[in-house]
Amino acid sequence: RKHNYGLAAVHYRKALLQFDYTFPEGEEEEKQVDAVKVPCLLNLAACKCQQEQWDEVLTHCRLALEINPRSVKAYYRTGLAHLARDNFDEAREALMTAHEIEPKNAEVLGALKRLKETMANYKVRRKEVFREMVAGGAGAEDEGEAEMVVEFGFRPLDADDASD
Repeated sequence: RKHNYGLAAVHYRKALLQFDYTFPEGEEEEKQVDAVKVPCLLNLAACKCQQEQWDEVLTHCRLALEINPRSVKAYYRTGLAHLARDNFDEAREALMTAHEIEPKNAEVLGALKRLKETMANYKVRRKEVFREMVAGGAGAEDEGEAEMVVEFGFRPLDADDASD
């Protein structure tokens, strides 16, 4: 495979456009149309995942879930998009829903593990940044300056700093 996700996305979009001009007659035909439309939406979302176009991933997965509310792939890719944006609560919700539907899915289990690791790293980094902010304010010459460092994450410029 050449991994040309852009070209693949164009083809999936063209396929999805056909559904705008498809009018199923009856419930059976609608099921048949949906059976083709959902994989097109999910494959387009997969292409957009590879291209890191997260808004489009979320849009196509939402459309797939409107048709099939039990689509593990749609929840999984939604979770990946939220994880990539550091929206941990939304990522957890989507991935846990996928996990509830298909508990042994290796991709979902891997994404949940990545989510847990990313959240742990985020918490450590957040503590480090806060510690640096507070430590930077500890040498402040007056109380107000120290409070600004803690509250806003910076200290006011000195006259020496402003001349640079």
